[in-house]
Parts: sequence; structure tokens; C-alpha cells
Amino acid sequence: MIQQDDEPIAVQCTVQSVENQNYTIEQLEKILRVKRRQIFNYVKIICDLYHWESEEIFKPSPGKFSLRMLAEMRRLQSVGADEYRISVGRECHRPVSIKMQPAALAIVEDCSVILDSRIANLQQSAIANSSSLADQLRGKLEEIKRQNTLAQQQSAILSNAELLAAQNQGYLQAIQIHQARTQAKQMALTQLRAMELEE
Repeated sequence: MIQQDDEPIAVQCTVQSVENQNYTIEQLEKILRVKRRQIFNYVKIICDLYHWESEEIFKPSPGKFSLRMLAEMRRLQSVGADEYRISVGRECHRPVSIKMQPAALAIVEDCSVILDSRIANLQQSAIANSSSLADQLRGKLEEIKRQNTLAQQQSAILSNAELLAAQNQGYLQAIQIHQARTQAKQMALTQLRAMELEE
């Protein structure tokens, strides 16, 4: 109540809660300075992204939009549709799809082609390296086989040499025995002759 000249005057104030503030499309057009069609685009993007939320949060009644819808529209308008989708996905921990522009698709396709060629080069390099490694392994295997054959030949030669040495030792012993017998025989004959002469 305000008093003026000692007479009370009744003043009626209507305070609308900010949380319950609703906006028409015309009001949103003025606030955001965009056309009606753009408002509908914003509504579609926001409602699609927040599909798990109740529709009343954004559109409390037909033709009316909430303060939350206005806040999301401002955010969308300030960062653009793709960045807005990404930020909502991050905040809400939900995957979002981004519609790519043709230029972005061309970049992705170029990157894909570059990656494909790099993968092909790496595969060819891996094949060449494995081929080279296989050749090296084959060479080492051949060397091992050759060394093994040489070792077997040397072992056979050594065995033959040992056998020959044993045979030679046997011959030497046989000759020594023969010589000892021959000497013993001659000594016996010499003694017999000496005895015969004495008689």
C-alpha cells in the first residue's frame, strides 16, 4: 500500500515466477531475433537431443515454451548445431549423432583414402619384411644343414681314423709278436746247434 496525501492507494503487483515463465513463438522470435522457421528447427534439435526428458519441461502447454527451452535455444544459437549436440552428449553422458556437412564428409573421405593407402603401404612393407625375414631364415637353415653335414662328415672321418689307428695298432702288435717269436725261434735254434756241437 502506498499512501499519498494521507489517502491509502492500493497497488496490485503481479509477480510471475521466473521458473514458470512461458514464451510464445512470437516472443521467442523477438528475443532470439530469428524467423519462425528457425524457432521450429531449434525446438526439433533440442527435443531430439533431450528425448528422455518429459516434453512438458520444454513445452508446458501447446504453443508455449519454457524458460529452459529459451536457455537451450540461446545456447544452441551461440555455438551452432554440431557443437551443441556434442556438448549435450558430453553433459548427459549420452551418444549423439552429428549430421556432417558435405565439406566435412569430403574431409572424412579424404582421410579415409589416406588411411587406406597407409594401411596398404604398411601391409606391403610387412609382407616385404616377412619375405625378407623368411629368406634370412631359409639362408640360416641352409647354413645349419651344411654345418650339420660337415660335422657328420668329420665325425665319419674321425671314426674311420680311429678304426684305422686301431687296425694299425693291431698290425703293430702282430708284427711285434711275430718278431718276438722269430727271435725266440732263432735263439732256440742257436742254442740247439750250440748244444749239438758240444756233444
